[in-house]
Amino acid sequence: MHNYKLRQQVLLDKLDVASVAIIFGAKIINRNSDSQMLFRQHSDILYLTGFNEPDCCLVLTKDYSGKSKVTMFLQPKDPIAECWNGKRLGIDEGIKVLGLDAAFPLCDLEKHLTDLCANKQNLYYSFSANTQNDLCVLKTLEIVKQGMRRGAQAPDTIRDLSLLLHEQRLIKDDYEKELMYQAASISAKAHNKLIKACKPGLFEYQLEAIFTHHVQYNGCRTLAYPAIVATGANACILHYTNNEDELKDGDLLLIDAGGEYKGYSADITRTFPVNGKFTSAQKDIYELVLRAQLAGIDAVKIGLPLNGVQDSILEVMIPGLIDLKILTGNKDDILKNQSYKKVYMHGSGHWLGLDTHDVGRYKLDNNWRDFEPGMVITVEPGLYIPEDSNIPSQYHNIGVRIEDDVFVGKNGPVILSEEVPKTISEIEAMMAS
Repeated sequence: MHNYKLRQQVLLDKLDVASVAIIFGAKIINRNSDSQMLFRQHSDILYLTGFNEPDCCLVLTKDYSGKSKVTMFLQPKDPIAECWNGKRLGIDEGIKVLGLDAAFPLCDLEKHLTDLCANKQNLYYSFSANTQNDLCVLKTLEIVKQGMRRGAQAPDTIRDLSLLLHEQRLIKDDYEKELMYQAASISAKAHNKLIKACKPGLFEYQLEAIFTHHVQYNGCRTLAYPAIVATGANACILHYTNNEDELKDGDLLLIDAGGEYKGYSADITRTFPVNGKFTSAQKDIYELVLRAQLAGIDAVKIGLPLNGVQDSILEVMIPGLIDLKILTGNKDDILKNQSYKKVYMHGSGHWLGLDTHDVGRYKLDNNWRDFEPGMVITVEPGLYIPEDSNIPSQYHNIGVRIEDDVFVGKNGPVILSEEVPKTISEIEAMMAS
């Protein structure tokens, strides 16, 4: 509870006086017909309250004196609905358990939201996430404006709440770091199981099943994102999720998968040989990607610019590709014309947290931001070699990506996913064990 109240207060402190901030929770989504997707709360609500029921709205207010109030709208107790869909916290318990100043049934949202928005100058809200929610907010503003004839004040400035809240979420506290370590550790152990289980004749979906079983059995209710289990040429498809093909002797297998632990994501990728032994050509590509990844991780340090990760990767990657005759020309020209993108077409990584591709800006004032303590980023270079007559044929259809979750520590990068081996000797030894 302390973490949530502190986070709410940090956000409130950033709001101007005479402000209201509105954050809607997630809704149940149908998978098909009357079957529903597993519910996942909106990450902003999880971050600020930990509340994990659908159909809710959090409202933070700050008056002219600076006094603040936290109000939540949620589903009331309902014995019949709870018989079918599970217990609800309800209004009274919601106030106690969530430490709210006030709580009301969600069905009364429009009535109370008008009062909460009245006599405020600033509305903080992130439009475009949900049309129904947007219309509710706009209708409320119109009602408040109608009261101006009677002396009420309506917000005359609308600000994007995400610019404040998502910058706050970008810096992880100690509790979040521990949850992210648990997500990474559970996921890393699942990757190790796949490395040991892999052999020709299995199917991609069977390895996906092993991974899913391990992370769910150990506390991750779901995967953080659809698993990529890509054998052979499938590894050259960046977001391959069919996961239906048979593993063949002599191919590589790329697995990009992570569990979600108490809302927090892991995102780990490893590539290894189906039969337990890298071929000479596979070693060439793999070792180049690994060297590039290690260089990228070394650039994740306080005060260094974010784009330095990709720059460090390319400083290793491009000369290596020239040596292997996959690229031709000199390094400077290749950098300038970005011809490396035919085999390495994505960035170096992304923020990680409650969302797999987590929130927070990458640039400030149009300049790449510097790393700060508490940020978490993935470092994930890869090479995806097409069937191209200008590329030596032994490298065709080889796809390699190596990805780790990296915490920006005070003394340098901390690899949360370090339990998964990634050197060739370590991988081959684990597969032989």
